[in-house]
Amino acid sequence: MAGCVIQADTCIGDSTIINTAAQVDHDGRIGSHVHIAPGAVLSGEVIVEENAHIGPNATLIQGKHIGRGAVVGLEQ
Repeated sequence: MAGCVIQADTCIGDSTIINTAAQVDHDGRIGSHVHIAPGAVLSGEVIVEENAHIGPNATLIQGKHIGRGAVVGLEQ
């Protein structure tokens, strides 16, 4: 998407959406079918497993591990 930033040594799985103004810092690992909403910031070395959803403007600190199917920063 326009305006997103993906830093060095980051791996992104199939069918993943990284939305406008989102940022994924160095050495990130993003699984398949993940949605990263606008303005989300994933600091370095973050792992997001498949089918997870990171909400708008959410911030994940360095080294955080988000499990399969997790929803972060949104009410369900």
